Amino acid sequence: MADTIKITTLATAIAALSVSVTNASGSSVTLAIKDIAAIPEAVNQVDCPILAPRPDNFITDFSVTRDTYGADAALKTVRYRMNYVFYFCPALQGVGIFEKYDDMVTAAAIILNALATNTNLSGAQDILPSGIPSFGMQVDVGGTAFHGCEISLDVAQFMEV
Repeated sequence: MADTIKITTLATAIAALSVSVTNASGSSVTLAIKDIAAIPEAVNQVDCPILAPRPDNFITDFSVTRDTYGADAALKTVRYRMNYVFYFCPALQGVGIFEKYDDMVTAAAIILNALATNTNLSGAQDILPSGIPSFGMQVDVGGTAFHGCEISLDVAQFMEV
């Protein structure tokens, strides 16, 4: 059997998750999680909050390691990072620039918890959020600024031989 890496399978499994968060208006909503084929060219503010694959550098830190002896027949592990963008609400929504930060950070924490507790996803042996390096402006492909953050997931897959 040929070696296979299941990035699209895993992205589809992540998109199928159901995560409830509070939006910028204070309503409980189901987070819109986009699949690779549905990366928005422009994020519509009424659809927020959205978690979408990062349009550039979606996959980073890719490596293949050999886990056993045996050259071609050796067991191998693929490790990589999947990078998503969390669009919470349009930038400057509210009275001040930081008015929506508490709600945004709370929603991001709920997303991280959901990703950390749903680790048995099709396409990966191990998946775990690597954290959020910073919160701030996230610009969609169309150039519109949103409050949000990048959420990265560290993934390990066994290659089939």
